[in-house]
Amino acid sequence: MAKKKNSFVFWWRLDDRKAKSDEGKTVLTVACEHRNKTLVNYLLDHHPELLRIEPAKLREVAGFDDDIEANIHNALQELN
Repeated sequence: MAKKKNSFVFWWRLDDRKAKSDEGKTVLTVACEHRNKTLVNYLLDHHPELLRIEPAKLREVAGFDDDIEANIHNALQELN
């Protein structure tokens, strides 16, 4: 039986955090979509500049999880 490949490929390098996919997604956007609270919190704490890239899309995907949504909302408030 063949091993199932991971359907999600993490294509951002650490030095390329601001990169966006063809769909306009950043590493923070994808972390929100996948409900990866640990990565979301790390990125918010250490790379708040990611909040400035596609904030509308970020707000949309943050709504998938109440905790992430609150953290994104608070981080955006602090940024402004």
